[in-house]
Amino acid sequence: MSKKPDPVYLAKVALVIGLMTLPFFASGIYRLLIAPNPKVRFAGGLEGGRYDEFAKSLVEELNRSSQLNRASSTLSGGSYENLELLKQRKADFALFQSGADEKKDLKEEHKQIVFVSNVFPEVAHMLVRSDIGEPQIANLSFSRIAVGVPSSGDYRVGMALLSHYNLTKPGVTIRPMTYTEMGEAFRNSEVEMAIINVGLGADIVQSLIEDVNCQLVDLPMHDAFLTKHVAYSSYTIPEGTYYAGKNRIPARELKTVAVNAQLLTREDVPSKTVREVLQTMNHAKFLKGNRLRDLFIDGNRYAVRQPEFPLHQGAARYYDPSFRPLINPDFVEATEGIRSFFVSGLIGLFLLVRWLRKKSERSQAHKLDEFIHRLLGIEQEQMELDSDYSEEDIARLERYLDEITDLRRHAMTEFTAHELHDDPAIECFIVMSHALSEKINSKLTRDAIRKSGKAHLPS
Repeated sequence: MSKKPDPVYLAKVALVIGLMTLPFFASGIYRLLIAPNPKVRFAGGLEGGRYDEFAKSLVEELNRSSQLNRASSTLSGGSYENLELLKQRKADFALFQSGADEKKDLKEEHKQIVFVSNVFPEVAHMLVRSDIGEPQIANLSFSRIAVGVPSSGDYRVGMALLSHYNLTKPGVTIRPMTYTEMGEAFRNSEVEMAIINVGLGADIVQSLIEDVNCQLVDLPMHDAFLTKHVAYSSYTIPEGTYYAGKNRIPARELKTVAVNAQLLTREDVPSKTVREVLQTMNHAKFLKGNRLRDLFIDGNRYAVRQPEFPLHQGAARYYDPSFRPLINPDFVEATEGIRSFFVSGLIGLFLLVRWLRKKSERSQAHKLDEFIHRLLGIEQEQMELDSDYSEEDIARLERYLDEITDLRRHAMTEFTAHELHDDPAIECFIVMSHALSEKINSKLTRDAIRKSGKAHLPS
């Protein structure tokens, strides 16, 4: 009959084969684990704004030429709604206007949000209805003013400038509006002036100039404004940035202020996903097609200037390829579940082995109890046989000797050498068995001597 293969031996062989073949599969498995989720969502801004335009363009490029080929974008109320969309996991990336210094904004903490890149400067545009003359503009004599919606960076820039110009006083009506509402309000002469903060060349500014016949004017006292608001920077709107028919708008350079539009994400978004977005966004063709001059000219120096939030780990590796953490964050993220399963398995295996060992010890202890109880039984039974043994008594004592030997043999086979050496109960059993064997042998010897002496006495 053929011997069955040892399961332990087969397990060892399988483990060795697995370890030998692991290098051939590790690379593919690792790449599969860290492959980015192709379905990412970008939060832009109001319809027709620069945020919306940029987000749609980036999504289109990602779907066309990257692993993130199921990207999508969504409209939003602006920067501060985008922060909420990120925190609620309704968006993976979002545009945000930096620079806000209102007390409520500075008090709020957004620990999950991290910085990816500056994208373009957002420039403050002061637009005035075309029928308003220079004296009114110079004196800032406006009573009906439009700003962006409260959830946007537009609103914060507009309110900061109006406060600087002392236009938040009684008698001045300030109306938050969407871009569409702003155009209608100008057409209906419901507002005299509007402040919006958008990327240079934004379609909404062009529309208000060309279709609604607004005029673009200088931002007065902008140097004084910059001394009070440290996150803003001075900016110039070049001559001819916009147009109205054949007229170039503005007809001369206009002084204004600007802050950066920043691309944000959550800290738990995989590094591979962040790098894929940055590689696509920083491609020369994309930069030129979306008029991202600052990124195109200054590259990484502009991309990481004055971040509003901590830098994402994947972005840090993109900007500084020499930076390598001790453990690849992609690997840590991708193998978190496997590591948890492996550790749980080891703990479970340890507990199982301990349980089996205790069960074995209890089983062995039970058998030893049986052996000891039987020894005590033989001890009690042999005490009844003390002298003048009959042939039946001698046979009975000899059977006891054989039984004791058999018990000792079973004990020696049941327990390991370490257990025989370390366990005092086993040692006690062996000593007891030897002592009982000697006692019975002594009885048999004494009986044999007595009978031999009787046989030699004269009759």
